[in-house]
Amino acid sequence: MTRNLIKIILWVLIVFAAAQTMVLAGEGSSGPNSESLKQLESAKLRQEIKKLEIENQKLGNNWSTIIGLAPFLTSVVALFGVFITLWKHLSEQSRQRDLDRKNLEDDRIRRFNDKFNSIVENLGSDSPAIQASAAVSIQTFLKPEYLEFHDQVFMILMANLKVQHSDVIRQLLTAGFEKAIRVKSELIASENEKIEEKDEKIILDLSGCILDHADMSKINLGWANLRGASLQHANLKESCLIRVRADGANLECLKGTGVDLEKARLKGANLSGAVFRDANLKWVHLEEANLSNCKFEHSLLQGAHLENSVLTGAHFEQANLNNVFFVGAELDITSMTSIVKAYNWRKAHFDPDIREKLEKIEIRLQKKHRT
Repeated sequence: MTRNLIKIILWVLIVFAAAQTMVLAGEGSSGPNSESLKQLESAKLRQEIKKLEIENQKLGNNWSTIIGLAPFLTSVVALFGVFITLWKHLSEQSRQRDLDRKNLEDDRIRRFNDKFNSIVENLGSDSPAIQASAAVSIQTFLKPEYLEFHDQVFMILMANLKVQHSDVIRQLLTAGFEKAIRVKSELIASENEKIEEKDEKIILDLSGCILDHADMSKINLGWANLRGASLQHANLKESCLIRVRADGANLECLKGTGVDLEKARLKGANLSGAVFRDANLKWVHLEEANLSNCKFEHSLLQGAHLENSVLTGAHFEQANLNNVFFVGAELDITSMTSIVKAYNWRKAHFDPDIREKLEKIEIRLQKKHRT
């Protein structure tokens, strides 16, 4: 359409130029410069025509370029449309996968809750067989794939170890607890490391738990509450028990070689027959405790409080007794003989009559050694 319009304009100019020429010819002798005017008009007309032709050619070239690009632009638009369609499809697939995953997780949690609740109910059953089955089954949820449920399992086991069960059921519960408490104690110890000692630490409450024969060696129970707990014959070798509170606990025959009980409080506890060889017992509080037949050889007892405790049959050979408080403690010949074989026993605190006996025993031992 544009080309036709230009052609029409060209024809109009040509007709107008011809008419103008005829008018000038009719006037013939208008003046001496009429011939020059005709030539100028003709030259001007030719320039105008040439200009229009050039513009027409440029316009045609632009349209040719646009028309040439049309297939490419069409392809780009088509590819963009395919990309949008594919993106929507992938987004929908991703959304569906997330939804399916969530549904599976919800279903897994629902099944776990149903099974877990059933196990908890069975632990309270009157049937020993059902109780035993539940005590074994609950350990299933201590596997790594059930990590998010470990805390619940730990709490259930701990609660059941605070109530009476038969020996068989308790052994099964203790076996599960030994696994659960290691994970729990590591988490608490990690958090307590971030808390300054002057601030309040996270306390693991095991008060009243019956954990006889439990294997908790090399475990970190620092700051734990063990008041009134029973750990008879329990294995706590090389464990960390700094600042634990175990007043009145029953720790008879505890295996505590290499244990760290620094600044722990065990007032009135029963530790008869406990073994604390090579242990750290600095500033430990064992007032009024039953420490008969305890083994303290090679241990660090600096600043320990043993006032009014029972120490008959106890052994302190090569332990460090610097500034230990024995005032009011019940000692016999076995314990007193071992005391004089310990380091820094003269720097410990004794009742006057006990110190006198210790000095006599030392003199007798020296004489025996010389002979």
